[in-house]
Amino acid sequence: SKLIPSVLRMSQIFSDNKNMQAGDQFMIDWIPGTGAVITVKGQAQGEPFKEPAFFQALLSIWLGEHPAACKLKEALLGQVNNYKIQPDFTAGRKPQSLDTTGWSHL
Repeated sequence: SKLIPSVLRMSQIFSDNKNMQAGDQFMIDWIPGTGAVITVKGQAQGEPFKEPAFFQALLSIWLGEHPAACKLKEALLGQVNNYKIQPDFTAGRKPQSLDTTGWSHL
């Protein structure tokens, strides 16, 4: 598949940023004419991902028909309040609240 290089690159970005702390931001933005820009802690992570299909596949992890975590999808869509990240997502840290303020437009 032509998306394999992007999948490998995204895997490296996740690996390089696996120790996120409460308040750190990991953003995925689609910019028309540019592509998907990944920003971690305010720093762009290389060149944009140009393939719209990759961006859609990436978002489907959390927002697709069969997301990795159904409650997280609901929180991202503003359908539940006070969603707590489970300990297995936080690498041993105490669960943190996920602030979904302003995410209802997704």
